[in-house]
Amino acid sequence: MLGVTWAPGTRTAPRIEVRLLQNGAWSDWRELAADPDTQSDDPTARPGTAPTFVGDSAGVEVRALVDEGAAQPQDLKVALIDPKLLASDANPETVQPASPRAQAPMPPGIITRAGWGADESLPGSCDSSYNRTVRAATVHHTEGNNNYTKEQSPGIVRGIYAYHVQSNGWCDVGYNFLVDKYGQIFEGRRGGITQPVKGAHAYNWNTDTMGVSLMGSYTSTMPTEVQLDATVRLIAWRLAAYYRNPWARITINGITSEVINGHRDVYSTDCPGNALYAYLPTFRQRVADAMGSFETPIKTRWEQLGGARGPAGEPRVGEAPVATGRVTEFENYDIFSAAGVRTSFTKGTIRDKYRSLGTANSFLGFPNSDEICDGRTGCFNGFTSGGVILWSANTGAHFNRGAIREKYASVGYEQGFLGYPTTDEMCSNNSCHQDFTGGSIVWSPQTGAQVVRGSILDSYRAAGGRTGFLGAPRTGEQCDSTGCRQEFVGGTIWYSFPTASHWTRGVVQARYLQMNGPRSFLGYPTTDERCANGGCRQDFTGGSLMYSAPTGAKFVRGTIREKYFSLGGGASSLGYPTTDEICSDANNCQQQFTGGRILWNRDRGAWVG
Repeated sequence: MLGVTWAPGTRTAPRIEVRLLQNGAWSDWRELAADPDTQSDDPTARPGTAPTFVGDSAGVEVRALVDEGAAQPQDLKVALIDPKLLASDANPETVQPASPRAQAPMPPGIITRAGWGADESLPGSCDSSYNRTVRAATVHHTEGNNNYTKEQSPGIVRGIYAYHVQSNGWCDVGYNFLVDKYGQIFEGRRGGITQPVKGAHAYNWNTDTMGVSLMGSYTSTMPTEVQLDATVRLIAWRLAAYYRNPWARITINGITSEVINGHRDVYSTDCPGNALYAYLPTFRQRVADAMGSFETPIKTRWEQLGGARGPAGEPRVGEAPVATGRVTEFENYDIFSAAGVRTSFTKGTIRDKYRSLGTANSFLGFPNSDEICDGRTGCFNGFTSGGVILWSANTGAHFNRGAIREKYASVGYEQGFLGYPTTDEMCSNNSCHQDFTGGSIVWSPQTGAQVVRGSILDSYRAAGGRTGFLGAPRTGEQCDSTGCRQEFVGGTIWYSFPTASHWTRGVVQARYLQMNGPRSFLGYPTTDERCANGGCRQDFTGGSLMYSAPTGAKFVRGTIREKYFSLGGGASSLGYPTTDEICSDANNCQQQFTGGRILWNRDRGAWVG
């Protein structure tokens, strides 16, 4: 590949001529065509000739000619680019984009940047820039040599890429797509073949357009039929996906032209060559025929919403299949359609959440309602799976589904005491939970879905929640005039206003329940179970339960309890109780311990005996 560039700001382009040393002899001088796309929106970019494929050469001479009296061009630079031959050039990998709708012809296969061997590490390369939409397609030709083989095409594209970046000073290929004379379509500027990537293909006409360049010079020669056919199918696919009329005229940056235009329609240039430009009316008809009817449920819904002037805005990523239906991503809405489902949209934070889950490919399925807002607190979208995504300003957007949603419904959805979800459903260890502003719903296959809230929820979380020793709740909260309880797989949490919430479990809980729980003299627990020194202790409003493996669970209370704990409790020489308190009458009691006993008399008090 060979090209010549000169300093930015040069008023009159020089005429560049070259001759090549091939097979031991110098060729005649020939002119290098000016690059039809050398004018960039970037004032620092270097203008120059088109990069020209010259084949194998041992040497090159270049001369620059100007009219008499004209200023000499400054900073002339010759670019010699060897794109090298890659093993993949004979059969570059292609991708097959999805058809914009079922009745449309399949779009052509496209050789990706990876397929043609783009060196993404070239100095000067830039991140992708995106337009709002695609409103028009501009047809170019690359100029240069038409005599290349199919296997040489990927190398030519690599050369154009290197020339645009390293010689012109652009940050990528200027065109969105290139088409060779064999009908091969190459992805140009990086950013995604289905995205509205902003190119650098036409001065002041890069906004909301795509540039397609036919590889070769078509001033006096027509492109091949396979080249034209591939270009027709490419542009038909892209315009149909964006609901564009191929016969319309549009205005961009003060310039009015056809939706399908030649480069010379929007800038002073010979591009795309006289022969190809003269063919454009027929080309538009071929594109229109390939597009067919572009009425779809999504397009109809978009137009009902006001089209580009409505709240959805312009289509940003064209209509394409998703799961068993279709989607178009607009500036502000995503609109989905599927057989038997109302064509519906998502937007805002709910749209972001739905996208993060995989949209219609996710467990939620397709939206079967638009976003519905109560006008006060929040909004939601329903989906074909029966799930929803709910949003409020304070909680953000979260999905809600399945058994947890059924339980949520039973307590009034977001209008009930639970309010809006503050998390998504979170699952591990064969159980799930979802948090809400007013509590949590916990589910396991053994226990079903149960609500946990308030002080009991605080205690439950402190104990590790569903993945802690308590496991999933077996019941909902059960309350009477004195307090509440909630049973879990691994224990129970008890609540009263004076004591707050505390859990019981295992042998201590069994003894507590045997004694009639909070209805006994023990009342409600005032602490959780605490274990040390070979045993455990739990305090209640009316006493304590002490446990060790050799002694089981025994209660201590009153003055005996005070004496016991004053001596150090289970850590003292007394050890753990081996009996409950035993009273011979109302005035005399005693309690046995592994290391002794405590006696009590109404008049004398408690002592170790």
